[in-house]
Order: sequence, then C-alpha cells, then structure tokens
Amino acid sequence: MNPGKLNPVIDFINTLCNFFALNLAFQIICLPVFTIGTALASLYYVTLKQVKREYGYLVRTYLREFKRNFKNGTLAPPASACSSRLTKSSWRFLPSDSYFRSICSALYLTKYSILMKRQRKIFLKIRKVF
Repeated sequence: MNPGKLNPVIDFINTLCNFFALNLAFQIICLPVFTIGTALASLYYVTLKQVKREYGYLVRTYLREFKRNFKNGTLAPPASACSSRLTKSSWRFLPSDSYFRSICSALYLTKYSILMKRQRKIFLKIRKVF
C-alpha cells in the first residue's frame, strides 16, 4: 500500500476499497452498543495514521487497536456519562449555597476543561499534517 509505486488510478481504487473494508469492520463492531467508544477510538487512530502518511493495513491495524483499547474504551463512556449525569442533577436540585453543589460544579468544569485540552491537541496534530 505504498502510494507512488502503482498507477494513481489503481492506488485510489486500492485506498477506497481499504476504507470501505475499514468502514464495514467499524459498523460490525459497533453493533453491540457498549463497544462504540472503543470502536471510535480505534477508527480515529487508524485514520490519523493514514493522514500522517504512515501507510499500512487499515483493518488489521484497526482490529489490533480495538483489542488493545477494549477495556478502557468500554468502561470510560458509561463512567463519563454517569459522572456528567450526577453533576448535572446535583447542580439542578441542590440549593445554591450548598458545599456539595460547588464541588460538583468544580468537577464538571474540570472534566470539560480536560476534554477541551485534548481536543485542542488533536486539532493541532491534524493541522501540522496539512
């Protein structure tokens, strides 16, 4: 899968078929809903490698990353959703001068500031490629 060695048309068709197979693997793995987090993380890893021009086997790399990130990627989204739900509901029902409400709001803001830092790093990595 080294571009430049094949005819550009054949190279395009090869890349298109590889991404079709990757998309099919992603959709099959996402059928059980609890694997969506791991599947998205693995898909992101493979497409970012492709953007960086680190060519390789897409589906094989995807499945290897899926296996490696399965435990963390499966447990993280439900834990994140529960913590968000807890802080939002606490915020709504507690009195405004409550000590617990201030702790919940601090946790909520900390969580989203960490997420925004990660998204900024990802954006800068993608921008460097182009």
